[in-house]
Amino acid sequence: MGRLDLIAVSLTVLGVTLALMAFGSFFVVRSAAMYAAQEEARDRITNILPDLISPQVLAKALEKNPHLLQSAVRSAMHNMVFDPTISEQDALDIAESFNGEE
Repeated sequence: MGRLDLIAVSLTVLGVTLALMAFGSFFVVRSAAMYAAQEEARDRITNILPDLISPQVLAKALEKNPHLLQSAVRSAMHNMVFDPTISEQDALDIAESFNGEE
């Protein structure tokens, strides 16, 4: 093998190595950018969300999409912890409300 062949092979190996490193670094930078964007979006939405969702907006959304209401109820029921016990004071308060007393 001559000198030019050795240089050609070396440059080919270098080119392939650089190309592989470029692909790898693309995915590393891409995943880091996506993570940073998700964190930034999460922070901004957390700050803005209470102003965006008012009871009126939520009522309109539930009115327009009955599946949303079903999904919300299903999610709430799934996350609820049912405690069948009731305190004596709560029972007395309930009984008094039936008697018209408060």
